[in-house]
Amino acid sequence: MEKILSIDVGGTFIKYGFFDSDYVIYDKGKIVTPKKSVTAFLAGIQEIIDKFSTIDGLAVSLPGFVDAECGHVRIGGALSVLSDTNVKELLSNRFSLPVAIENDARCATLAELTLGNLKDVNNGAAMIFGTGIGAGIVIDRKIIKGNNLCAGEISYLSMDLTSNITRNNFFSAHCSISGIAKEIEKYTGLNDINGIEAFKMIKAGNKDVEQALKVVCHKIAMQIYQLQFIIDAEKVVIGGGISAEPLFIDYIKRDIAQIAKDNPSLPCIPQVEACYFGNDANLLGALLNFEKRNKKE
Repeated sequence: MEKILSIDVGGTFIKYGFFDSDYVIYDKGKIVTPKKSVTAFLAGIQEIIDKFSTIDGLAVSLPGFVDAECGHVRIGGALSVLSDTNVKELLSNRFSLPVAIENDARCATLAELTLGNLKDVNNGAAMIFGTGIGAGIVIDRKIIKGNNLCAGEISYLSMDLTSNITRNNFFSAHCSISGIAKEIEKYTGLNDINGIEAFKMIKAGNKDVEQALKVVCHKIAMQIYQLQFIIDAEKVVIGGGISAEPLFIDYIKRDIAQIAKDNPSLPCIPQVEACYFGNDANLLGALLNFEKRNKKE
């Protein structure tokens, strides 16, 4: 069996690992994402590759507007240094390996659609929470990309419809991991509280942190409802590291139920659950994308 290294490039960490023939992950790890330059980024990938004696290919999940067909990243998103770069060629030339790349949220969606909690769904979506917020939109079991690779780039959705779209009003500014930290700071004065710490504090009885998380989850529930009236999903799955915390999913589901209760004339209620593969969905989807493209070639 070939050893294909799966790499998930995020705004904070680069995660990596191999999958066996049953798609069970092993040799999993992460490094801090080098974001200052393309040279630094390549050095980070080199650091990961040097940990292993044998690698037969690179399966890469990336943020931003990724053209998986040709390997070009139009806009790098959380990794802006990769904007307007053919990352597939960059990596293939540097490491002399076959490479496949795809947008991170679409990778997660591919994993869930193929083997996870969207495998029995015709129309649905995956929403992935990290440095930004990405989504994969599934229509008739196909992941939709759109004319400009914008389909699913829900980070850019506005939270304030009374003014023009600005960065401060982006969905990601309010509900990404950094957005959650800002909401907690507003309620508590505490700086840089991550999701894991926040839920520990909630379980310890911190009502201010709990209220901050509930505010964020209500915003997420509202956006899921907006999405429901666009694609009429059978199911929306939630991914990213924070999705491993059941309370996060529970808060979102409770708010969706309350929205439905307050509006009995609404014709449909979004069905929400966590991604089956959790925070590894991007890595598995990167591998599945690699396998699909190698077969095509």
